[in-house]
Amino acid sequence: MKKIFFVALAVFAVMVVTAGVAMAGIATTKHNLSSAASNTATIKGDIQEICVYCHTPHGGDTTIPLWNRAAGTVAVTPYSSASMSVPMPNFVSGVSRACLTCHDGATSINSLTNYRNAAYTGANTLVTGFSNIGTDMSNDHPVGVSMTAGLSAQYVDPGTTAVGVRTFGTGHTVECASCHDVHGTLGNAFFLRIVNTDSAICVTCHAK
Repeated sequence: MKKIFFVALAVFAVMVVTAGVAMAGIATTKHNLSSAASNTATIKGDIQEICVYCHTPHGGDTTIPLWNRAAGTVAVTPYSSASMSVPMPNFVSGVSRACLTCHDGATSINSLTNYRNAAYTGANTLVTGFSNIGTDMSNDHPVGVSMTAGLSAQYVDPGTTAVGVRTFGTGHTVECASCHDVHGTLGNAFFLRIVNTDSAICVTCHAK
């Protein structure tokens, strides 16, 4: 019984430390939407907390674990090219859908699934400018595309456990988070997973 207690305590400690590191990373980036006076970000929400704009331990979206925003059902205009062996779907799901719950330019950053045991809709504050991807993704890098379904000699799958650029899920799909780390561990303006010197991000997958 004592062993189980200490194992549980160790797991809890790891969770606390991990959450603290993630929050510390977010606090110094544009993804800190807290209304706190100390936050100098241009786009701010109504609530002083940091993590709540994306995560909730209870009552979150069922398609994206612990996600505190509606996953969305709006179709996008996908990127398409005659050279693509696997077409981009016109409905973005999973990891990339999570990104679009803010970056679609139509959903307020204050629209939360669960805040103090109820849905929350504050001021209609939208992301703007470069951050507003919208639903027309015809001029953006394709996402939701499986690297294993139509892999050719032109591409290299970095894998789902890669430290830098990576793919996601059983289909090894390319998502927004393949290139971007939402927590901004590098502290750069565009949340890149690795520094893009000499197109390092591109050539991780594109064998050119």
